[in-house]
Parts: sequence; structure tokens; C-alpha cells
Amino acid sequence: MHFKQRTQADNNDVLAYWLSNSSTLLLLLQRTLKPSVAQSFRGIPQAVDLSYVSSSSGGRSGSISHVEAKHPALLFKQQLTEYIEKIYGMIRDNLKKEICPSLVSIIQAPKKSRGSLLKGDLSPTKNIGGQQDLIGHWQDIARSLTNFLNTLKANNVPPFLVRKVFVQIFTFINVKLFNSILLSKELCSLSNGEYVKEGLTELEQWCVGATYEYAGIAYDELKHTRQAIDFFVIHQKSKKTFDEITHDLCPTLSMQQLYRISTSYRDDKNGTHSLAQNVISKLRVLLTDDSYRAGSNQFLLHDDSRVPFSVDDISQSVKQIDISNLEPPLIIRENTMVVVGLVGGWVGGGAVVLSYS
Repeated sequence: MHFKQRTQADNNDVLAYWLSNSSTLLLLLQRTLKPSVAQSFRGIPQAVDLSYVSSSSGGRSGSISHVEAKHPALLFKQQLTEYIEKIYGMIRDNLKKEICPSLVSIIQAPKKSRGSLLKGDLSPTKNIGGQQDLIGHWQDIARSLTNFLNTLKANNVPPFLVRKVFVQIFTFINVKLFNSILLSKELCSLSNGEYVKEGLTELEQWCVGATYEYAGIAYDELKHTRQAIDFFVIHQKSKKTFDEITHDLCPTLSMQQLYRISTSYRDDKNGTHSLAQNVISKLRVLLTDDSYRAGSNQFLLHDDSRVPFSVDDISQSVKQIDISNLEPPLIIRENTMVVVGLVGGWVGGGAVVLSYS
């Protein structure tokens, strides 16, 4: 049966369930195999202490005996590792697909409200209905993030893996928004900067509500977009020095990126200017023919979809788990002997048996 059919690729609840259980099974295998043959997520030999699991025998570190792994066990461990990577990637990519339609909308203020933005009458204390309409797409993204978080938590996915998912999702958001800014002069305006800044506050509040345990450093991954937006909304740009712009306001942006947004910027509310000409000239001088060419896309960000963790990372982050009161799925309860026999064969004769009450 194909992998997609077995895991129901579009069902995040099912995927989260198997991510949680598969990662736990992999760690149990790591603990069962003798340290001499235990290997990391990427196959680097190392000893791993996985005594964090509390079994029905009281959680003693020696309650599960070490066995010498044979080829079938190592092969199964390799396949299980690939399975976990696949499930993780599918969960992450499902969330990307869900928020993509909203990402198209959140980078630019809705046209029907742009006039109000230009007039400056959408302050937090005025026209609350219009303000809510403006940030509606950002709130849609926040709701999607919350739904995903609740699904992962309900299936007991380790917080470490949850953090990895959201860090990669926020990196994806940053890439999409920042590249849109660089590629469209229409987005490089004061009014649009104010709109996006309001939306970024929504995502910051989401991270605070999710807590560091589950969101980690996700908000930091928006630094390129945040610094570009801070550039758009800061007052008196023409009085800022080169050092103030490159070291204090936009330290993450490259010279190419900073030159592009500074020359594309327009104040559509007050008619003020961008950076002083001497600052722009200095940026231009620093751009060599090799690092910047008109019309090239070398200044764009790229999304990294690689799996960003190892089994050793997980084992060091997972707290003690009590599995004595967990109810196994129906398919396992109905096929207990088959499951135990298979696991026994996988680890070279030493069965990993989980006791359920």
C-alpha cells in the first residue's frame, strides 16, 4: 500500500498521531539496541541514553534489556527514520498549503481600505471595524496556526518537534513576504508598511500565546520582513546615517536588499524622502558587479525544506513519559501477538513490549 494511502496525507490528525508514536518507537529502539550499535538519526554511531521512558515496571533504566541488533533491526530503524521524516515534512507542508492563500493577501493592504490608510484614520482607537477588516487575513493565519498547534498537542507530539514545525513555517512566511516586498515597488510604501506592521503584531501575539515551549524562536524567523517594514515606517529617513541604517535598523539585510528597498520606497502619505543621497550612494558603491546586477534575483531569500533535527536532538529534549495508562489503538489491541512478534524480529530477538492497563 502506498505511503500516502496508509497515512492519509491530507489528514493532519492522523499524521500527528503517527509522528508521535513513530518517534517514540524509534527512541525505544535506540534504547533497546546495545550502545555499540546504536546510531543517530543520520547514521552516526553513538551511545544514547533513553531512560526517559517510564514503563509499567516503574521506569527503571534497566527494565528493557539491550540486545545486539542484526541487519533486519538496523534496516527497520532506517526505514522508521525515513518514515518519521516523511510524516514531519507532510505535516509542515500541509500547513504551508493552508496559509498560502492568506499570504497573498497579507502583504498588501486591501484596496478598499487603502484610502483610509492614507488618511491615517485607522488608528487603534478609531474605526475599529475597519481595523479589524484590515487584519482579517492575518487573523486567518493565526487561526490556522492555532488549529495545527491544537492538533499536534492533542496527539502528544513532542514539543521539540512542534517547535521545529513552527520555526520552519515562520521561515516560510518570512521568505514569501520579504521576497514579495523586494519584487514589487508597489509594496514599498509607508501606508503598506503600517498595514503589515499591524499584521506582524498578530503573529507576535500568537507566539506569546503559544508559549516558548511550542513556538520556540519562530517569531525571530521574521527578521528580514520585520526590518524591512521598520524601514518603511520609521520617520525622518533622510536624517539617518549609514551606520544607523545598517547596524541598528536593518542589521540582517544585505547591501543588495537594503539598496533595493531604499530606492523603491515611497511615502504615499506625507511625501517625505527615503535615505539621504550620500547614504544611497555609499550603498551603491558597496555593490560589486559580482554580488549585485540589475534584474538579478541574488537578493531573494530561499526556503529550506530539509528536516532540521536528529534523533539525538529529540532524545535530549523529551521529558520522562509514563506509558502505563495509554490506550493502544484498536488495530493493535486486536493484533497484540502479531505486533509483539514483529517488533521482536526487528530488534534481533529482543522484543520491545509496551504494557497497557
